[in-house]
Amino acid sequence: MNFDPKSEALMSVGDLAKKLNVSVPTVYRFMTQRKIAFYKVGGRIRFTNADLELFLQRNRIEVIGSK
Repeated sequence: MNFDPKSEALMSVGDLAKKLNVSVPTVYRFMTQRKIAFYKVGGRIRFTNADLELFLQRNRIEVIGSK
């Protein structure tokens, strides 16, 4: 993945938790289970919008059929 810091803002663990409507410990669990990619910058954990989009795509459940 190519990252351009000028064009993409980084999110903190708290920011990501708010966007996903989950708790901060849940985000840390996703990280330890390697379910979401992240960066460690100066000892702080950061996520990109691309990381979030990929996480959401990987966890999407498709509709089987309609009535």
